[in-house]
Amino acid sequence: MQMEALECGAASLAMILAYHGKWLPLEQVRSDCGVSRDGSKASSIAKAGRSYGLEVKAHRYGVDEVKENVTYPAIIHWNFNHFVVLCGFTKNAAVINDPARGTINVTMEEFDHSFTGVCIEFTPGENFEKGGKPESVFKFLKDRLANTTASVIFVMITAALVAFVGLVTPVFARIFTDQILPGHNMHWLEMLLVAMLFTAIFRMIVGFLNEIYLYRIKGKLAIVSNASFMWHMLHLPMDFYAQRMVGDLAGRQKLNDQIAETLIAKYVLVETKAPEGYVRSEKEESVIFAYEDGNTKEIEITKELTNERIPTGGYSNSPKTEDDTNIWLPFFLLLLSVGGIAGIIWYTKRKNHD
Repeated sequence: MQMEALECGAASLAMILAYHGKWLPLEQVRSDCGVSRDGSKASSIAKAGRSYGLEVKAHRYGVDEVKENVTYPAIIHWNFNHFVVLCGFTKNAAVINDPARGTINVTMEEFDHSFTGVCIEFTPGENFEKGGKPESVFKFLKDRLANTTASVIFVMITAALVAFVGLVTPVFARIFTDQILPGHNMHWLEMLLVAMLFTAIFRMIVGFLNEIYLYRIKGKLAIVSNASFMWHMLHLPMDFYAQRMVGDLAGRQKLNDQIAETLIAKYVLVETKAPEGYVRSEKEESVIFAYEDGNTKEIEITKELTNERIPTGGYSNSPKTEDDTNIWLPFFLLLLSVGGIAGIIWYTKRKNHD
């Protein structure tokens, strides 16, 4: 997928290379395609493809000629301002891999309207070499969530307990319907109500703790990504900025929060501590990356935090406190609830006996 509006040609070529077994970073393909603030030309894409060992053929085709003659996948020019990958045709639609939207099916009417006639075919040549491998989202999570194993385990346990409570609730309804409502075991009613009460309390507490630690994990992921991004941006050469629009760079910053939102949970990051390995203030104060006020505020925050550069290699706030999560807390709450129910039942029986 393209990261910027002008990378469609480079992203399309990267897709072609990946299809033939050669995985390259988009930044490298972008550089080889000569992408500038004006985008890239079809001739530059073809030249870059030949440099990778592909045999390239450029044509100007009509719709019928594309369906009959083109070897898929191929890059086509779209709406006079975009490059996409044509993967083939179905009975009534064209299959397009759009670097901006992903794989889509477009009607033949839309294809006829949007296709400009420029088509570039790619086939592996004698000098083509396969290599590389796709980026793994699990590696991304592993790097960003270092030293949070206990928190992740805690969230998994609390989620399992919440699911278990959801399975127990219908059992209460069945006991009430089959045993108490017909009048067979009326003495069960008090115990059932007590059990339902403590189950509801337990569900509320565990659900609350689950959300709290989801906040922590998502906050850590967002802050580490933002800090890493800002530190990387400040060390890039001027050529990088000369080829890009300011809006595209600002959009990348917001993607860090969106990635954390997607991977962890649908919550809003409010505040968390700056991660070790990137930036830290002298007073270890809390950090908030606010995008709404523009680049000026972001730069001021960065200057305040970069009083001390800490060697990369860890994401925790302190090497002595990797994670203070108590993964036994849900089990303690469960035992507490069971003990409370047992105590009330014992007290009720004793009162009835007296």
